[in-house]
Amino acid sequence: MNFKDSIKTCIKKYSKTEGRASRSEFWYFFSFYVGVIVLSFNIVPYLEEITTPEFSAKNDFGSYYLIFFLIFGLGLLLPFNSVHVRRLNDINQPGIKCMGIFGGLLILGSIAHHLIGVSDVVGYGIWSIYIIILILCLKPGDKKDNKFGKNIYKN
Repeated sequence: MNFKDSIKTCIKKYSKTEGRASRSEFWYFFSFYVGVIVLSFNIVPYLEEITTPEFSAKNDFGSYYLIFFLIFGLGLLLPFNSVHVRRLNDINQPGIKCMGIFGGLLILGSIAHHLIGVSDVVGYGIWSIYIIILILCLKPGDKKDNKFGKNIYKN
């Protein structure tokens, strides 16, 4: 699967968590999603630096970035999560449980951090779980049918 097909497939299957996703589908969409966010995050200060103060005062690029992030980042969050689940299904791991636990810990950790003032160590632990999930996504998929779907690889 190439880069363009991967993005189309993930957007088309935006809420589909059953089935399987190949490594190329997952990593192409992952690089697209993270790459666009990181690139836009790095372009905004550059645009503010090269514009004149009068222009920058009229057009605050920070608010444009926030609007872009809300539309792009949150708009593609569901396909981003779905491709994680399908990729974990491909390696015969319960993707919906893994991502559900990660999401739940992320929400609870955020709430605990803001309400109770839990240290950043909890956040590092939660993101360490995500790194483990990404490492699992590096594994090759099952060449046979598994409980999550039929073989998606050609024999």
